[in-house]
Amino acid sequence: MPGASETMAKEVRIPWPKGLVTHRGVCTEIVLREPTYDEYLDLGEIVTYGKAPDGTIFPVENSEVLRSYIARCIVEPKDPLALTQGGVKLGRAVKGAVEGFFRDEPSVTEPLPISQTTSSSNASQDGSPQTA
Repeated sequence: MPGASETMAKEVRIPWPKGLVTHRGVCTEIVLREPTYDEYLDLGEIVTYGKAPDGTIFPVENSEVLRSYIARCIVEPKDPLALTQGGVKLGRAVKGAVEGFFRDEPSVTEPLPISQTTSSSNASQDGSPQTA
């Protein structure tokens, strides 16, 4: 996502040079942390999928869940209400940051990689089973 960087602590930082006025001063960087395991189990996915009568699968964004993740995962500014000063551009950046936490992960339907080893007594050099 343009304008955001991810740190090793699984946080996304969004520079906001215009600044947001908070009770602690002006905030020029929005910081969001990755949702926790429990938060994910409580809130679920930010997008669900529907199926049209013709069989077409389509995404349905759940704005309420997205808002809940933002409220729970915001690190800076401390008051999530300060984000309302930013307008649509900041809204899109924050939304994109939260969506980023849900990307590039194996889905439930994809098997996790499994390490396969074969015993030398039961396999030939090429990995195929040996017959006696």
